[in-house]
Amino acid sequence: MMAREVRDVTQPWVCPICFEAVDGDNGDVVSIACADEHRFCRLCLLQHVDSQPFPRCPAVRCAYELSEQDLIVICGAGSQRVERFREDLLTKAVDQLSEVVRCPNPDCSCALTVDGGRQRWQCCEWPAWCTKCRQPYHYKVECEAVEGLCKRWLQWVSTDRSTYHQEEVQHSRFETQRIALEEALSRHAELQRDEEWKRANCRECPRCQRVVEKLEGCDQMICGQDAHGGNRQNGCGHHFSWNEARAYRVAPESRPLPQLNVEEVRLRGANLRHPFTHCSSCEQDIVGPRFRCIHCPDYNLCVTCERECATCATHPLNHVFEILFKADYDLRAHLPLGSHVLIADHSERHGFEAILEHEICQDVFQVRLLSDNSERQLHRSAVQVKLETSKAVEAHVKAHVAAQVAEAQQVAAKRQQAVSQMRGTDCVVG
Repeated sequence: MMAREVRDVTQPWVCPICFEAVDGDNGDVVSIACADEHRFCRLCLLQHVDSQPFPRCPAVRCAYELSEQDLIVICGAGSQRVERFREDLLTKAVDQLSEVVRCPNPDCSCALTVDGGRQRWQCCEWPAWCTKCRQPYHYKVECEAVEGLCKRWLQWVSTDRSTYHQEEVQHSRFETQRIALEEALSRHAELQRDEEWKRANCRECPRCQRVVEKLEGCDQMICGQDAHGGNRQNGCGHHFSWNEARAYRVAPESRPLPQLNVEEVRLRGANLRHPFTHCSSCEQDIVGPRFRCIHCPDYNLCVTCERECATCATHPLNHVFEILFKADYDLRAHLPLGSHVLIADHSERHGFEAILEHEICQDVFQVRLLSDNSERQLHRSAVQVKLETSKAVEAHVKAHVAAQVAEAQQVAAKRQQAVSQMRGTDCVVG
């Protein structure tokens, strides 16, 4: 059963909404498909259905919800209102699914469900985004670290780049980059304030996880409308108690990161080689601090190209770089005797070359300085392996992996030998 046009009305017929006399012969009177078959003029019904996404029969205390077929009778089969009603029905059905994530582009209606951790997603002209924090997608770093890295990178762009290179670089492109980063931080801070407000004032619908706010009244809630009717919004209609609903879960909070110290970068990043990594601009080995873009799958710059690429348009200006003054692999994890090392204990002999003589105890070595053949004891953390080329660094890493494999094989052989001896002893005793 659906709404229908009424032409056999008694003349004159008066609409109960506008109190205007209506001629039913021309199809201007529509009967709603509710139990009482309430009748209204078409003009009033058109205004009524345009005022809310899911309209009901306008008669007082009538709870009948208009269907798509009802709207077709009222508005016409090809009307925009019918199409909008279909879209609203689809949106409502999607919102009732659990773990729904929507595209951050306000002009995009894409929504998806995510199982497990964060994922990279791109559904429109909007840049690829993270399904966990809905920010531009970031590789190799978690959502909680993005804001801290952005602040650290802004500090580098604003002041520390010039300090590191001991020169003042005033260029309009630097300023454009700084403004882009500041705007990104401002948007993130605004999102954080909104999330904190929701945590303090809102809860989640137990069925569809839609954010619900209680303005006043008792604790009985209906998802998508007031508990006693009216104020209808998008929601699944689930009845629940405010006190039993789960508090709103805040999006990933930012972890504070230590401030970037240029002098620390200079000391710890000098002569540092990053194995199995090359500069994406000059394609040479990266010696010194490594600049890794968190928004690109594999984009790295050396300190020289980072300064040069800041004035060119080969890479998006709003991308954030993570400054690495430590290699992904710690070369000190493998220190065979006879290795050439540099002293890194911040003493008067800092930077002097030495040779590992022997291991005194775990992680403590006796070293001999090449400058005067004097000896001293140093912890593993107070030396830096001296390797002249990236090939030598990669060979060092491979040698460590081979040593670990050999050690694991020796342990397995000893375990097997012990098991065999135990079994042999058991047989003798038996």
